[in-house]
Amino acid sequence: MHINKFVIKNFKSFKELTINFNQDINIFTGTNNSGKTTLLEAISLWRECFDKRIGKAKRNGKNYKKDDYILGTARVRDKYFPFDRISSVRSPNFEDIFYNRESINGIELCAELEHNKSKLNIGFSIGASGTNYIVELINFSEYNFDVFNKYFTKLPDAIGLYFASPFSAIEKVENFITDPQIKEFTHSRRSVSVLRNRLYRLYRHSDSSLFAGFLENLSFILYNNTDSIAIYTNSDIQRDLEVTFVFRIGNDVVEKDIALLGSGSLQIIEIILALYHPGESVKDMNIVLLDEPDSHIHRDIQSRLITVLTAFSKSNQIFISTHNEALIRSADIQHLFHIDAKNSTVIRDVSFEELSSGKPHLKGIFPSKINPIIRSLLLEDAIRQQPEAWLWLHNRWKY
Repeated sequence: MHINKFVIKNFKSFKELTINFNQDINIFTGTNNSGKTTLLEAISLWRECFDKRIGKAKRNGKNYKKDDYILGTARVRDKYFPFDRISSVRSPNFEDIFYNRESINGIELCAELEHNKSKLNIGFSIGASGTNYIVELINFSEYNFDVFNKYFTKLPDAIGLYFASPFSAIEKVENFITDPQIKEFTHSRRSVSVLRNRLYRLYRHSDSSLFAGFLENLSFILYNNTDSIAIYTNSDIQRDLEVTFVFRIGNDVVEKDIALLGSGSLQIIEIILALYHPGESVKDMNIVLLDEPDSHIHRDIQSRLITVLTAFSKSNQIFISTHNEALIRSADIQHLFHIDAKNSTVIRDVSFEELSSGKPHLKGIFPSKINPIIRSLLLEDAIRQQPEAWLWLHNRWKY
C-alpha cells in the first residue's frame, strides 16, 4: 500500500497543493523556504490524524458493524486536541500550522491510497476552537466503513511512520524507555533522542539477521565495504537503567562509545534505523520521512545511501527533502520533485516537466532536466553567501 496522491489546503506555506507520489522514493528539492519540510510535516500530520481519530465501533451503524474500526468516533469530545498534543508539526504558536496563520481557514489533508490497483481516499480537516485543534473526517457520512475494514488488514495500527531529522550529536546518557515512548519519539521528529533504544531493539531482535543486515548496510554506505564496523552492547533492559553501545572500525582493538562517532556516521545510523523499525508489528503501509539526510555526509556516501534507500523502498514509501546537488544527481529523475510553495498548485515528478532553457535565443528543454533544479539551488546559495557570486553563476550557466 502507498500514498498515490496527496492534497493539501491551507497548511503553513501551502494555500493549495496537489502532488502525485511514486510508490517507492520521492525526493523533494527546492530553495530554502520553498516548502520541502512542510510537505513532510503534512504527510506526518495526516498520519497523526488517522491515529487520533480511529476507534472501534461499540454497536452496529449504517455503514459498519460492531467491532469494526471507524474514523471519527461518535463522541464529540474525541475530535478536540489541545495545542500541545499535536506532535507532527513543529510550531511554537497555535496559529502557525494554518496558512498565513489564519486559523479561520481550516486545513485539509487528503490522501488517495492505492493497493493492488484498488484506491481509497481518506481526508481530514483541521479547524480551531480556542486553543484546541478540531480534527474531523472529511465526508464522514458518505464513508463506506465496510470497504475501509477490508482495505486495511492491520487495524488499528495499520500505518507506520518514521521521521528522521538532521542532527550533529547524540545525548551523552540515554535511559531505557518503553516501546510506546519510542514510537512517540519517532513520530514527532525526536527519534535521535532514543537512538540507542532503537539500536537495542534491533540488536536484541529474535531475528539476528536483521542486525547483521543493518551492519552490512552501514559498512557499505560509510566505507563501500573497504572497512567493517562493529557495534554492540552489554546493557540489559531487565538489569540496567541506561543503555550504552560501543563501536569498533576495521581491525581497531579499541572500543569507543557510540557518541564519539562522527556526525556523518551517526546520521547514517539514524537513517538506516528508520528503514528497519523492528520494534513495531507488521503494517499495511510504512512511511519513512527523511528531512535533509545528506547533512554531515560526504557526496560519495550520499550516492551509496540512495542505493540502500532504493532497496528498502520495496517495503517502505520513502520521502526525502534535500537541496544537496550530489544527492539530487545520484537519484533517478522520476524520483525528483521540485517544490515551490508560492507558485505551484499541482506537482508531478520532474520527468513530466518540459523545462525551458532560460535563454531567449534557444528553445526546448535543457539537455538534463535536473539542470534547472541545480541552477536554482546554486543561485540561492550564492546570493545568500555573497551577492557578487550571482555574476559568477550567471556566467557559469550562460553557455
